[in-house]
Amino acid sequence: MSYTIKFPSGGTLAIVPDDSIDTNRSVTFIGKDYKGYGFFQNQNFAILLANSASPNYSKPSNPITGQLWYDTTNKKLCIYEPTFDTNEGWASVGSATTGYDRPTGISVGDFWYDLSTNTLNLYAGSGNYLTLTSYPREFPNGWIKPPNPVLDNTLPQGVEQQVTLLQNYGNIVGALSNSSFTASSDDSNNTFSLADSAAYPIVRGLNIIGYLQATDGLILNSAPPSAGSPGVPGQIAFDSGFIYVCTSENVWKRSALTSF
Repeated sequence: MSYTIKFPSGGTLAIVPDDSIDTNRSVTFIGKDYKGYGFFQNQNFAILLANSASPNYSKPSNPITGQLWYDTTNKKLCIYEPTFDTNEGWASVGSATTGYDRPTGISVGDFWYDLSTNTLNLYAGSGNYLTLTSYPREFPNGWIKPPNPVLDNTLPQGVEQQVTLLQNYGNIVGALSNSSFTASSDDSNNTFSLADSAAYPIVRGLNIIGYLQATDGLILNSAPPSAGSPGVPGQIAFDSGFIYVCTSENVWKRSALTSF
């Protein structure tokens, strides 16, 4: 009497007649009364134990949904799902691939940490990677600089500073620096794209940045020139003598700063 092998989810995977074996899958199915069945049974255990790892780097033949395979080329554990559109239905399982070069055998949705640029990248298919917005530590004593340099306008001028930008839906809303300096707006590559040629202070820690009007550009904690200057409720600015708060649209109030 033939053995009917079922998928875990239902449906027939294989029918194995008496005294025969079926080698159409990654493991061997054994029919009733097959002589020497013990060899194939033990070999199946070895294949399962190693997750089909093979010295010739080949993928398992005729895989089924949910099957595991250890890719010895890329040293990644993979799972099979026929709807995956890359790597012949195999997708890696686990942490990001780390290295200086783009990895092979990677699937859509996999991560690659590029050691040459200290960036985390998401694989989008067809050889395309999306670099995720992040500023990891380049060295233990400082943050990696943004793509465009932030120039120190104090003497000596033109010194690049280490700054981490804070973004909200793609808009810069803050900046962190490990030292106080004055940001230059004279250079066309300036990250903040200020509307005029003035210089603005960046303080150690969190620097509040806000928009006024479209024609005013991006202002970094610049004190309003008058009580009726453009502003939005809740906006804060300061200078060496006062802290300024916008209490309603285009209405500013200030409070003197004192030493303690």
